[in-house]
Amino acid sequence: MVTGESITAAAAKVVGLSREHLSRELGKPHVAAFMHQKVQRNLAVAATRAGAAKVELLDCDNAMVRDRASSFVLGLVGIQPASQLSVNLGADLERRE
Repeated sequence: MVTGESITAAAAKVVGLSREHLSRELGKPHVAAFMHQKVQRNLAVAATRAGAAKVELLDCDNAMVRDRASSFVLGLVGIQPASQLSVNLGADLERRE
């Protein structure tokens, strides 16, 4: 399931349980904690690959792709362009009746 198998496929192929039995087991705290740990590890590996892909995009021939990749990478270290400017027009105007 961590690698994308459905619960039905995982039950049948991987652990040899019925779908219903596997569903019940997944509800147990120690099983849920184990699955959470597996998902976290899988995501950590994927994050490394994703980071490498973003860095590779910095050398892309397409200027828009390079711009987006560089903005993303800079944003990760807290460097971001200023947000939209807001203009306050008439906040101090008196109301006329």
